[in-house]
Amino acid sequence: MTDVNWTVVTTAMEPPAILLSYVAHHLDLGASEIHFFLDSPDPAFEVLAATKPQLRIYHGNAANWSSLHGTERPWDHRLRQVANANLAYNTTRCD
Repeated sequence: MTDVNWTVVTTAMEPPAILLSYVAHHLDLGASEIHFFLDSPDPAFEVLAATKPQLRIYHGNAANWSSLHGTERPWDHRLRQVANANLAYNTTRCD
């Protein structure tokens, strides 16, 4: 059996401690990449995350949404999650 690499994507607006627990959990499970779409900037998390090359941080707030997705930012978080998952799927290097 060949090794499979995989990724996970999340849209989040949580305290750094919760985000770091999420990172640790998925890295422990073997994730090759973790795509984080932060609904609001989180400099404290980004400083801590900078040490993890597996992390991909995106700023999904209203100011950056159109540059990421080319559309206006949806109000409904579920629509943002779908758009973010599609972007991660289209840019991942994982299987």
